[in-house]
Amino acid sequence: MSNQKTQLQNCLILLMGFPGAGKRTIGEALARKTNARFTGNHDLYDPFLKLFGDDYQAMWNLTPAMWEKLNAVQDLYLSTIANVCAQDDSFIFSEMMFDKDQYHQIFYNKVLDVVKKRNAHFFPVRLICDEDELAKRVVSDDRKQFSNYKTRDTELSRKRSHDEKVFYSHHENEITIDNTNLSPEMVSDKIIEYIKSNYK
Repeated sequence: MSNQKTQLQNCLILLMGFPGAGKRTIGEALARKTNARFTGNHDLYDPFLKLFGDDYQAMWNLTPAMWEKLNAVQDLYLSTIANVCAQDDSFIFSEMMFDKDQYHQIFYNKVLDVVKKRNAHFFPVRLICDEDELAKRVVSDDRKQFSNYKTRDTELSRKRSHDEKVFYSHHENEITIDNTNLSPEMVSDKIIEYIKSNYK
């Protein structure tokens, strides 16, 4: 494979999926192969969560006031991309997102506002994965090395697989990739090829 990075211009890639779906590893692979900058949701939230706990259980104990501050962190990140970053820069970011969840819809609408302000090329990516594989991934040592705040609850993982679906944006550029049996490198290649073929 060539070491030449794919050059993207004013492109936003949103990686959506359940915990364990590979959002971080795929985002990092995309950042290696393109000129886009990757920020994972844990990159944003973990410094904040450290104020309230030592592991992923901190998320379950957030008060409304704490959630308000966490959302402010999110808003600061998005507004910086919208109003401060260079127009030609490209970005990859990830978020755990469930379909028909009102708060995840609010977040998505914020992302659309950024896309509109920048007049950006936008690619929402739904990452889906088999229930058993997800349950295996959430307790892997590789996952824990990235963050103490990543969910490691297999029962919760299986419940989500049964009860929820990954967010549907219904955007014309949306792509769904089942990465149950695909490596992050393979998934990132698929995303890059899709972007190249739908770059408008």
